[in-house]
Amino acid sequence: LSYSREKVAAERLLDDYEAVPATGHRVAITRIRPGIVMQRAAASAILRYTTPPWLPSRVLRHVPVLPLDRSLTFPGVHADDVAAALVVVLEQRATGAFNLAAEPPITTKDVAAALGARVLHVPMPLVRGAAALTWRARVQPLDPGWLDLAAAVPLLDTGRARSVLGWEPTVDAQTALAELIEGMADAAGTTSPALRRRSVLEGLRRLVTRGPVSGRRLP
Repeated sequence: LSYSREKVAAERLLDDYEAVPATGHRVAITRIRPGIVMQRAAASAILRYTTPPWLPSRVLRHVPVLPLDRSLTFPGVHADDVAAALVVVLEQRATGAFNLAAEPPITTKDVAAALGARVLHVPMPLVRGAAALTWRARVQPLDPGWLDLAAAVPLLDTGRARSVLGWEPTVDAQTALAELIEGMADAAGTTSPALRRRSVLEGLRRLVTRGPVSGRRLP
């Protein structure tokens, strides 16, 4: 997936810049590495990238089964806690890398519980195959590479953020997930263009005029 490759490329650019700063003097560089950032306000934005535009968001309240690999586990953190860490970084002018994640890590069982569904174990290669077929058929917008990333994402050691920044998450990962999914069912959003409230009509109009969201060019 290009997203993960570009993350690595960005880190290498920072490594090079720190080693030989182009300005002739050292610049304070901080790297924030959060888990999946979750909040109610981001619900509509996430829906646009993960669900077909013609699918009403309220169907998330009626998902009986979650067909997903039961071994899936990933780190999560609430957006407010990420913002709090950034404030401390600016105040302290702290440099280096800081991993941000709340406990406990999110599992397939947690996602199913937040949806009010039961888990139907489907091995990840089959899930990915189905995602790839439906993505190529333009039935849904989620590039199968995101599943590759989800299956390989590491859990995060937040020890440095806690010891250097004094950072402690105030929202546990399961609560943040529940807030996000509840927001998705409500198509929650804000007045920000990026976080605008999702609507089926808008999604269909953009699908017809601009194509799938995952393949659109910048304006």
